Amino acid sequence: MSRTARGVRPLSWRVRAYDGEYLQHGAPLPLIAEISGNADDEPSIPIEHDRAQRCLLAVVLNLDCRRMACDLLHPFARVSDSMTVFVEEPESDGVAAGHVIARLDLMREADIAHGSLLMENQPRIDLETVKIEPADGVLDVLLRLLAFMVR
Repeated sequence: MSRTARGVRPLSWRVRAYDGEYLQHGAPLPLIAEISGNADDEPSIPIEHDRAQRCLLAVVLNLDCRRMACDLLHPFARVSDSMTVFVEEPESDGVAAGHVIARLDLMREADIAHGSLLMENQPRIDLETVKIEPADGVLDVLLRLLAFMVR
């Protein structure tokens, strides 16, 4: 039985990474990486959360699968001192295109990254620090910061 036949809509997602700190009324930030995907398969772990949390979990699981398939996550973009990453749900019935479901504010200090996650209808979450390896790009660090979702 397909997911849509049971009334569960498949999740589409898009991640956009920008160089710099997001300020609501500030100048637009330069886009440095964009990746998108779909979560068409049944999740291997039960998901009892709202749609925004399921979408973010789909991003984590999909990026992890892509990382295991190759050495680097593409598109590759180096990690700068301050970055903003948006997770959007671009194509979904009843949800406007490009609906932001989460924002990750990422800061780098030498070979350490830390950040905070802001999701719709949730309080801000301060994430555990992670080590940045020399070959890491922003998507690798994003995945490592969000790994708490699948522990």
